[in-house]
Amino acid sequence: HYCAPAQQEMAMDPEFAEYLDPDGSAWFPFHTQSDFLMVPTKYAEKFAEAATLHLKHKIYIECAFGKIVDILQQQLQAPTRYVKLCTGFGARRGMWKAIHSCKSENVAILHPFKIRGRYDEFWEHADAINFPLELLEEA
Repeated sequence: HYCAPAQQEMAMDPEFAEYLDPDGSAWFPFHTQSDFLMVPTKYAEKFAEAATLHLKHKIYIECAFGKIVDILQQQLQAPTRYVKLCTGFGARRGMWKAIHSCKSENVAILHPFKIRGRYDEFWEHADAINFPLELLEEA
C-alpha cells in the first residue's frame, strides 16, 4: 500500500507515542472515505494535533483521515456517523447524468464532480446538486 512507508515512519516518531495502542502497537485503517469530514469544535484541537503529525510525515489525506478519526475515538470517545456518498461513476465521472443518477440513490454527498471550466454548464444544471437537507440529517 502506498501509504505504509510513511505510516511506519510516523509510528516510530516519538511524537506518535501517545497514539499507540495499549499494547504498544500502531493500527492504521487501510482506507476510508476521506473527501468530506466534519469535526465538531470540541474535537478540533485533538484533530489538528493528530493531523499535524500526519502532515509532518507527508501522509496522504486518504490514509490520514482513518487514523485521525481512530485517535479521536480512542482518546476522546468521539462518535462517528457514516453519510452515504455517491461516487464511483466510472465513465460517467464529471458528467451531469452521473449527478442526476445520485438523486435516485438517496445520497447525502456527491463526489466526484469536477467543474473543470464548465461554469456555464454548472449553473445551468445547478438544481441537480440541490439535495434536500433532510438526507444529511437522516443518514
